[in-house]
Amino acid sequence: MYNALTQMLGRTIFANRPYSRKFKGAEASEQRWGYITRKVSIADNTLENDDAFSLTDGNSVDPWVVKKSKLVEEKFYGQNIWQDHVTIPEVQLRAAFTNPGDFAQLLTLLTTNMQDRMEQAREDAARGALANMIGGVLSGANTANQVVHLLTEYNTATGQSLTAQDVMLGPVYADFMRWVYGRMAAVSDKLTERSTLFHTALTGFNINRHTPIEDQRLYIFSPARHMINSSVLATTFHDRYLEQPYTESVNYWQSIQTPDSINVTPAYLAANGTITTGTATSQGDIFAVLCDRDAWGITMFDQSVLSSPLNPRGRYYQMFYHEIYRYWNSYTENFIVFLLD
Repeated sequence: MYNALTQMLGRTIFANRPYSRKFKGAEASEQRWGYITRKVSIADNTLENDDAFSLTDGNSVDPWVVKKSKLVEEKFYGQNIWQDHVTIPEVQLRAAFTNPGDFAQLLTLLTTNMQDRMEQAREDAARGALANMIGGVLSGANTANQVVHLLTEYNTATGQSLTAQDVMLGPVYADFMRWVYGRMAAVSDKLTERSTLFHTALTGFNINRHTPIEDQRLYIFSPARHMINSSVLATTFHDRYLEQPYTESVNYWQSIQTPDSINVTPAYLAANGTITTGTATSQGDIFAVLCDRDAWGITMFDQSVLSSPLNPRGRYYQMFYHEIYRYWNSYTENFIVFLLD
């Protein structure tokens, strides 16, 4: 690029447009998710009969019977470290512009480009964390509750045998999507109840979770959401009944070439408490994800921009960008995948 910059004869236009990353709602602060995070959960013990109502003459009640709490500790650690840098020539760039303002705009262009790359790196990390979480849920032992096959359930409920192509036709699509939103709303309500239905149930530990509405996060495939807005909400008088709490549109789950699909070899928490590497998982028709805000996320640390002194011989200086980020998947938190199959 520098070699292409010639002596100025006319006006220069700087193609400079800052990028804002997706999945910002999945970010957690350093205070909430530090360098090494330990999550301690407690499993429910069973209730007992009240001994006060079963006293007998000549016997005593032992007040020292041991009943330990069942605590589960999860540790989240590790980090991804990276840096990038850009070289700023001093004399060559100055000679290519007619005034200090143009030179300053070029420097802004260079630094904005670096910031855009950082934004995309953070977004890619978040997208990878979500794709791994989806793959882990699809590979886990609790798929009967955590994976919802919308079209299959709709056909069962209505006695039809519609295919994915059939439901895209005319009024059928609006009816189907109203049913879908009703099904998702029912799951959303169930998440507010303490249960073991929607997360990994560890063997011997009944960790009951509940997710209030304000802590629920809905990620929905963007093309499907646009179709719903144009063909369902537009014809529904009480469209507020089709609304969900915190919602973020997802243009693609993993690859922009195959937007509704993932293809991962996930690492996930098995029922025996070990981290397991699953088999390669390829899944399309991913419609939405509904989860607890603590189920997955990303945190950035130690962001810094540092510049070097001017190199007196080469007449350039360097700008270095440093950042550490980490992501987590917490399989003991509620997480549901909705598939259009």
